[in-house]
Formats: sequence, structure tokens, C-alpha cells
Amino acid sequence: MPPPSASPEEINDYFYERGWGDGLPIVPPRREHVDKMLTSVQLAPDAVIGVIPPRMALATVEKIAVNAVMAGCRLDYFPVVLAAVKAICNPEFNLLPMQAQPIP
Repeated sequence: MPPPSASPEEINDYFYERGWGDGLPIVPPRREHVDKMLTSVQLAPDAVIGVIPPRMALATVEKIAVNAVMAGCRLDYFPVVLAAVKAICNPEFNLLPMQAQPIP
């Protein structure tokens, strides 16, 4: 990770070089911003909201909060983001075939 003193541009470059973004600017996911996002819900940070295919990674409240911060999500919208993630993790939603394939 870039050092805590890194500029937003350096952080964006770091993420972009690793293919961790879509090319749009991100908000650096500083610990204090993530913690503030977590205060908007009554769930433990390690609570699992769902499993995300294709890697079958656990989507915890904290990991979703990190991504919400990076996307510039408003604090009062975070409960809606959690509900959306829970919905797309439902097997009936069938997320896997909807995902874009990486460009070789």
C-alpha cells in the first residue's frame, strides 16, 4: 500500500496500476473514513453479507465499507449499498454470468 502520506493522485495511480479500479478516480480509503461509514449501520465490521463470485470472496461489512468509501458513497446511503450487495449475493440473482470478462 502507498504510505499514509501519499497524495490522492499517488493512491489512484497505485490502484490503477494493479487493475483495482475502473479508471475513475477513487477516494483514498483512509481508516477514519471507513470507521465513520461503519457507524451508519448496526452490524459488526466482520459480519458476512454474502459471497461474491467468481472468487467466492466473503463480502464483509468492513470490506463493503472500504469499497463504498473509495466510490465516494454518502454515509446515509451505505445501508442501501449493503442491501444491494446482499441482494446480488442471493443465488437466485445469479451474479456470475452477469460479470464482465477481463480484457486479455
